Amino acid sequence: MKIKRIRKLKRKKKYNQNVNRKRLRNKLRKQPNIPCEQIKKEWENKNSIRDNLKEMGLAYDANEAVQIPNVKHEMLENAKSKVTGNEDLSDHENEEMNMTAAKSYVMEKLEAEAKAPRERLLNLPKGQAQFLTYLIKKYGEDYKVRFFTNKINVIPKRN
Repeated sequence: MKIKRIRKLKRKKKYNQNVNRKRLRNKLRKQPNIPCEQIKKEWENKNSIRDNLKEMGLAYDANEAVQIPNVKHEMLENAKSKVTGNEDLSDHENEEMNMTAAKSYVMEKLEAEAKAPRERLLNLPKGQAQFLTYLIKKYGEDYKVRFFTNKINVIPKRN
């Protein structure tokens, strides 16, 4: 049993000759393609992706930014604060509250763009859309007559 595991471990450590290391390194160094105009304007090539996004007030990893609350951890902190008698915020929390993004206007622009009203498009199948436009052209705004067209008024016990 142990021999099998050792073989598997040794097999994984083989060097891959076919990979061009220089090309791989350059790919990693290359900056990402950014489709968003607001972010693209304020992007600094010398900074890393994390640093750029942090300056703009955006999150690199959503799991880090919005963590699931850990009840056990919160209870321990509350108990410690009661024992020590310090009701003040810890240094780490103070730093987070005081830290504001240098390029926060990028985040504000993105929020404004997301909240802006958009034209709603009906996503209907092509055949249905054609049939409905045909009915509107034929009957106009007369919904009662349009309702009694045989194709659309399907009643189960009508046969």
